[in-house]
This record gives sequence, C-alpha cells and structure tokens, in this order.
Amino acid sequence: RVACHHDEVFKLNGFFQYMKKFKIKIFINIMQISEINRNKLVKICKFLKNKNTSVIYLADSLGALTEKKLNFILNIMKQRWKKQIGIHAHDNLNLALKNSLFAVKNNVGWIDSTLTGMGRGPGNLKTEEILKFSNAHKKTKKLNQLVKKFKNLKKVYNWGTNSYYRMAAKNKIHPTYIQKILNDKRYKKKDYIKIIKDLKNSGASQYNPYKLINSAYFIS
Repeated sequence: RVACHHDEVFKLNGFFQYMKKFKIKIFINIMQISEINRNKLVKICKFLKNKNTSVIYLADSLGALTEKKLNFILNIMKQRWKKQIGIHAHDNLNLALKNSLFAVKNNVGWIDSTLTGMGRGPGNLKTEEILKFSNAHKKTKKLNQLVKKFKNLKKVYNWGTNSYYRMAAKNKIHPTYIQKILNDKRYKKKDYIKIIKDLKNSGASQYNPYKLINSAYFIS
C-alpha cells in the first residue's frame, strides 16, 4: 500500500515501472481525500486506470470527511473507476463509523478499522463497532479480551477524539499539530485554542513543525 497526497499521485510512474516484476496487489491511498476536487479526482482515476493498481483507497487524513463529500467522491468514481475502492476513516469528528457504513452501502469493498479505534491522535474506525453491523458478527470471549487489553493501552497512550481534534478537523488543520501540543508539557490548556486559531489563519492542512513553533512563540 502506497500513501500519497492527491497532488503527488502523478509522481508514481517510476514506482509502477519498478513494481511490474512483482506479482502483488498495489493499493494507492489518496490522502486528505476530504480536500480533493472533481478535476483532480477525475485525473487520478484516469492516471491509475492503466497502472498496476488494484484498489484506490480514500484516506481521510484530516478527519474532515463528511457523508455529503464522500457521496460526491463515490459518484465520480463509479463512472471512472471500475476496480475496487477502500476507505481509511479517521475519527476526528466522530464520523468514522457513519462514513464507513455509508461506504459499505455504496459497494466500497475495503474498510480499515482497529480495535478501540487505536491510531495516531484521534484514532480510526473501531473494529468492534462496525462488526455489529455484519450479519456474520459473533461476539466471542477472545474478542472481549482483546478489546479489554486495548482499552488498557488507550489509558496509557490516550488516543481518541476530543474537542481539539474536532476543532482541527473543522478548520482543516493537520491532526499532528494537535498531537504535538497535547503531548508537550510546555503548552497549557489555556494556550491550545490560541495556537489552533493561529494555525487556522496560517493554513495548516499539511504538518510543518516550524508553523507550530511560530504559532506558539508568543506564548513563551
């Protein structure tokens, strides 16, 4: 699986040429899919159509994807991409489950999930939640034990959405900024909102550590 920003997909020619000798499935993750426009999506589908690509994955890097935007994307892809589609949902806005269920109803064949939503920052779709919507779902003792273990890990590593990740998603701010300020003891809760507002005004959809330093400079 190769992950790249939707502006970088067209730089993969060399990669595809190299991978011809390997008999493996290639998955292309289109990152920050919530920010893609129609023209770019059409070009990507056209570009990958004749490449050795098995699945195009919709990666919601900013956690800002809504059902309306997902419907817009899938309608375009149905006309131009006849192979499989996947979705990698982040839970910044608590929409990972809703978006993934909508994707399933629209014939998206690959759904990423993790136990208790384990993942960087706000985390991902929770495996135990989406399994409830499967006809083949059966709760087992082993699954309960695994979920319990991951809940203990969550207490240590503290993944999962919160008001700051939601604010970042709404303002198209990369979640790594939030992860950094929450894990840095130099920043206090009273400073978080000031930093987020400054990042919003400076355009922070891609992570740049210098932007965080500049946004927090006045605090020190």
